[in-house]
Amino acid sequence: METKMQSAKIMKLRRRYGFQNDLYVEPMGLSGGLAVCWNDSISLSVLFKSKNLIHVVLESAGLKVPKVVTFVYVPPKEMERRAVWNTLRSLASNV
Repeated sequence: METKMQSAKIMKLRRRYGFQNDLYVEPMGLSGGLAVCWNDSISLSVLFKSKNLIHVVLESAGLKVPKVVTFVYVPPKEMERRAVWNTLRSLASNV
């Protein structure tokens, strides 16, 4: 999710909701910031992260095969949005 929050607040929320792990990208000014939280029953490996994307591989006992997941924040400005889509296309071609 786009957080617009500093990492200290995210860590506090993560603990409040019982998650053991987090991956965080700091916001730039008053926009952006991405956070993914998960528990120890899931193994998460980061393939790529930026201010708009967190691209990971998830593994757990409940999954038969690892899953590639991309968490995305698409900015409202068209030029920035195009750059995000180009990055997504590049990541998708490697999956």
